[in-house]
Amino acid sequence: MTAMARLRSCSTASEPPRQSKEELWEGALERPVLDAGEDADGGGVVVVQMIGLESRRHIVYARVVVRRPPEEGGITDKGKQSPPQVTVMSAIQTMVDEEFDHLIHDVLEKKKRLRPHSHPNAAELLRLGSVWLINETAYTKGMDTHATRLHSHDAEQIPDWSDMTLRVHYVPDRYHMAHEVDWTKYCRGLLVGGNVDVLVGDAKPHVPMKGLPDGTDGAVVYEDGDVGYAVLNKPGGLPGHGCRSNNTENVCVLFHEALKELWPDVHRKIHVTLPQHVDAEVEGLIIVSTRKEFATYCTKYLDVDEAIHACTGEEGDAGANQKMAGEETKRYRCLVCVKDPADMDHLQHLAECGKVLTHYFDPKSPNPKKKFVRSQPKNADHDWTEC
Repeated sequence: MTAMARLRSCSTASEPPRQSKEELWEGALERPVLDAGEDADGGGVVVVQMIGLESRRHIVYARVVVRRPPEEGGITDKGKQSPPQVTVMSAIQTMVDEEFDHLIHDVLEKKKRLRPHSHPNAAELLRLGSVWLINETAYTKGMDTHATRLHSHDAEQIPDWSDMTLRVHYVPDRYHMAHEVDWTKYCRGLLVGGNVDVLVGDAKPHVPMKGLPDGTDGAVVYEDGDVGYAVLNKPGGLPGHGCRSNNTENVCVLFHEALKELWPDVHRKIHVTLPQHVDAEVEGLIIVSTRKEFATYCTKYLDVDEAIHACTGEEGDAGANQKMAGEETKRYRCLVCVKDPADMDHLQHLAECGKVLTHYFDPKSPNPKKKFVRSQPKNADHDWTEC
């Protein structure tokens, strides 16, 4: 069993007790922390141990230890020595430097092609929320590891390295379309009658001067802070919420940051949620709630069974409002790519006769990526959802 296989999942642990800490880190790659110098307790070298640099999942587990010469006992007994005083940023930087060395080798020797911005530096990994701090003892006992996502303000934090480990998603999922629009500005189509044509009370909504787009088009179509909602023109491919490797490039976080800029005098906690689940592939107008009261109201109106996914703030009170009378009808259109023009007649026939084509969706596929198939796999270890 490889070291990576022994330490594969650390966000939650529902499996029986595993190996000891020493067994988990057997065969780990070690690199000295450049700005750490020698161990304050004398003689040892502070190093970062890493597992997973060759993993296809692009996840590295890293911890900081003090390495002594073999004749002095190897790794310092953590119970007798104080933990190394190494910051989160120093540990991540050491790991990133080693990962870049591996990357250069892959490019030069294996002719590997890279996507732009696919391998962020240490500061960018923290900004994206790609780094987690997990409890090592809890993992070895098969317990909840209490994984905590780290951010830029945690860069100078010094964890208790005697019992804590970093999980770094060093090639995080990226959504560069998030930066193709200005989330503080209004959509240009609203002003020139282009691809966004919205009427509120039989008139186009008023756009304040500070909301006029400049070189970059805006995402806001309509916003009412008093009622507590906004209509946004969402780019296709952008998820509504964060994922494990990227908690920054998504609708909720981007619009939340925009509202803090637009509402500098608002003292209440800004609450940004999507009342209804929106797939990453969806492009066009979506409703975003900016008050938890409106989120509850809208969710009940749409009769959405799933809980509200909040990016910031507290979740709305599901019992705050009474069930609304009436119901909303939701219709979906499917964009189909036809490679063979001869298939158009077949599709036209299916549409005319009302033929229903059943697909199945894997509920365990990671968000925001989803897997759809025509036939449910026979050897699946869980049920697939019909759609």
